[in-house]
Amino acid sequence: MNWLFLFTLLFTSPPHDIAMAKFDVIQNNETISLEVSFDREDLESTFGEHVEINEETVGNYLNKKTSWTFNNESPTIKVVSLSEDRLFYRVSCQFEGSYSNIKKIKVQNTCLLEQVDGHSNIVSFEVNGKYRMFRMHEGRQEIFVGY
Repeated sequence: MNWLFLFTLLFTSPPHDIAMAKFDVIQNNETISLEVSFDREDLESTFGEHVEINEETVGNYLNKKTSWTFNNESPTIKVVSLSEDRLFYRVSCQFEGSYSNIKKIKVQNTCLLEQVDGHSNIVSFEVNGKYRMFRMHEGRQEIFVGY
């Protein structure tokens, strides 16, 4: 019986503890930046071996799989830099446009949800001097934030 449990545990456990990506939205005066951390293994398996992971492909992926609205304006994401280490891809982005006095934010985010079982996208906001954080997942792909 113990062998069956050990076998099941070894071959059905996910490759890492928590399947998640982190999205940090930071307002600095009238600009808004986005810092994203993707698990290396998850992003590489999503893109496949025939797609190079670079600023252009990650930017296209983010603009396809996410939608951001600030006070009824929906900017595109511009990737500023992409770095990688043994565990993560880290993406620094800017939202096009200028923003002050943000009253409402709407986010739709489906990054990695179809490819990675049990995946969550953790989205945090540093806007108008306040910090807020939300967990998005298969059952919660859209959030509304009021200030």
